[in-house]
Amino acid sequence: MGTRNKAVTLIILICSSTLFAKIQRLDLVTAPTAGILGHRQVLYRVDFSPYGGITGYLNIGLLDKMNLGISYGGDNIISYNEPDFLPHLNFNFRARFLEETVTLPAIAVGFDNQGYLPYYDGRFFYKSPGFYAVASKNYGFLYGDLSFHLGGNYTLETTDKEGPDFFAGFIYIYEFFKLTLDYRAGLDDNLDTEKRGYLNGSVGFLLEDGVEFSLLFVDMMENKGKEISMGRMLRLNILKNF
Repeated sequence: MGTRNKAVTLIILICSSTLFAKIQRLDLVTAPTAGILGHRQVLYRVDFSPYGGITGYLNIGLLDKMNLGISYGGDNIISYNEPDFLPHLNFNFRARFLEETVTLPAIAVGFDNQGYLPYYDGRFFYKSPGFYAVASKNYGFLYGDLSFHLGGNYTLETTDKEGPDFFAGFIYIYEFFKLTLDYRAGLDDNLDTEKRGYLNGSVGFLLEDGVEFSLLFVDMMENKGKEISMGRMLRLNILKNF
């Protein structure tokens, strides 16, 4: 390969990796980070969940440090049964008020009432974050990028149990590959029958500029009991400028 071709390939890799990192720092598997969309950026996201569920998301970077979004979906959409749509649209908001420095993490606050399907008895199977605050810190690690995230939240889904909850996780990105792990304590959830909390993971790949595909593994410790095994989901992210 000639010098010019090598240079072009390197530029493509750097640009693609940067865009991939931008997508992947916005969320863990089931919890938010302090990542934020840039001004006039839009993120389209689709989650394909068990029971034939599909949830679509639209998030927009209105300002450099503020994002707004909506989401909607339902179960049995990919199914022989009648679709069971959510009773209302869901909304999310995120604002970052402290930028990351060499010593300090970025800090963001927000609200998100979109949980993970199915939805019944006034709550999602895996509850939405509700109001939250989260800190995120990035480091260079093994030729890639490693970020740690720690936060707390208070969901509005309180028909069974209410109170604060806590979450933590990390994201590792190397060129076109991404590995994510998060843990939610489940302190606000009566369905956590094993009292272990929720451990979730995902493996993601950048398919082309701004397009990312992930395979998610939800509740890997089977916290909801032996009758409900680990969930498997698919996620598609598309990041664009407008």
